[in-house]
Parts: sequence; structure tokens; C-alpha cells
Amino acid sequence: MYSPVISAIFALSASSFALAQIPEPAVNVSFSTKYDNQSTPVSTLVCASSLGHFTVYSALPEFPYIAGSVNVTDGSSSDCGQCYTLEYAGNFAQIQVVDSATEGLILSHEAYEYLTMNYTSDPSVTAYILDGPYACKSP
Repeated sequence: MYSPVISAIFALSASSFALAQIPEPAVNVSFSTKYDNQSTPVSTLVCASSLGHFTVYSALPEFPYIAGSVNVTDGSSSDCGQCYTLEYAGNFAQIQVVDSATEGLILSHEAYEYLTMNYTSDPSVTAYILDGPYACKSP
């Protein structure tokens, strides 16, 4: 026998499940000014072999929105050259992974200031990965 009460409970739990938001992955984000020097050779980056024919940082399509990632261990890492969309306090930034990091993501100082809208003096923040990794879409 099919009970209307059981049916209502099932419908309520199913709709609650459908409405539940899946939280985005949190990531520790900090910065390094080493990624801001536009004349630095790309050959200094762990991902150099995955970045094509570019010779200096400023030639990279996403410069200055470049970063190191803890997920990069060597030049053959699948994250090398990939982009991520980050969110912090309602601000968004697309960054390109070009190097390794000891923790989370280490952005260029310019990208960090853009993401945080320069509203914080903290050397690191918790941001959220909204999308990525994906092939970068340069303008």
C-alpha cells in the first residue's frame, strides 16, 4: 500500500537534495612578486615545456594572471598551462597555472590584488575554485 505521508516525505527530501548547493573547493591563495617581473624567462618555470614558444612572462597569454599550484610537481603535470576561475568575497579572477607551489595557489601580486580588490593586507586568503582546470580563453 502506498502512503501519501511517505510520498510527501520522499518528495520533500528529494527537493531538498536538489536545492542543496554543492560548495566549491576552497583553496589557500597567496602571492609572490616573482611572477610580476615581465622580463623573467619562462624557462625558470616548472611548466616551461608545456607553455609553448613563449620566452618571457609578459609573452604568456594570461600574464600577469599567472600562478603556481600545489598540484604541479613537474613539467608534465596536467595542470600546466591550464586556467582556473577563482572567487574571493564576490570578486573573480581567471588565472593560468605556470609553476609549482608548496601550498594552494601562489598568484602574481597583481593578480592577488585584483582578486582581493586590494581590500586585505593579509598575505593569504581562502578563495574558491569556481571552474577549472580548463583551457585558457585569452582575449
